[in-house]
Amino acid sequence: MWNENYTRDILQFNNSRDAFGTALYWLGYDVNEATEEQWREARDLLIKQKTLVQGYVMDEIFNKMSSGSAAIAAYYAGDFMSMYEDNEDLAFYYPKEGTNSYIDAMCIPKGSKNYDLAHEYINFMCEEEIAVANAEYTYYASPLTTVVNNEDYIETMSEVHPDALEILYGEKASSVPSQAYLNLSPEKLVLLNNLWEELKVENTIGNGIYICCGEILAVIIILTVVQTVKKRKRAKYYTEQPK
Repeated sequence: MWNENYTRDILQFNNSRDAFGTALYWLGYDVNEATEEQWREARDLLIKQKTLVQGYVMDEIFNKMSSGSAAIAAYYAGDFMSMYEDNEDLAFYYPKEGTNSYIDAMCIPKGSKNYDLAHEYINFMCEEEIAVANAEYTYYASPLTTVVNNEDYIETMSEVHPDALEILYGEKASSVPSQAYLNLSPEKLVLLNNLWEELKVENTIGNGIYICCGEILAVIIILTVVQTVKKRKRAKYYTEQPK
């Protein structure tokens, strides 16, 4: 993600938690307990990365990676499977510096008016046949052993990618340091949001001014050259007229 050999071929997360997560892991810091100084160091590292980044993306990553218009991106293992279906040249690996661990969940709002019905729906989604269908559709890892051990699921995922099960459940996933993103304190959230804004604004105005000035200068040069050519043609015309 910071390799200059891939300048303008790198995609970064367009959300603060994941983008700063990549920087904090790179620096060897805890993504939940980092100090303010460490968060600012991560911001500086992301600012340094801006010259290498083609763009900050979320769902746009599917088209960019599937089409080959970008070479490197940090993203989610399940979505890699979807992109791989469209481009078998893509590969997935867990960075040695670390990654975030996660699990999708179904939650019931505290003020739900249909609490019992919500429970019934969650129970329905946990039934083996339904859970397998859901996991095969999303390609995300399932927390249910009934899914992981299901022969149809194993066969389907192996057809999607030869190492699908290893990527989602095997040693590759557990061979690097990992942390779950925990809720940050209100103070840390304010700090993160401010640093994210600083990152997005950094050099944007300055670069825009440089580009604008460059374009204006180019137009002036072109007009000057055109006028000079016209004057020379007129001068040549008059000097060649018979007396």
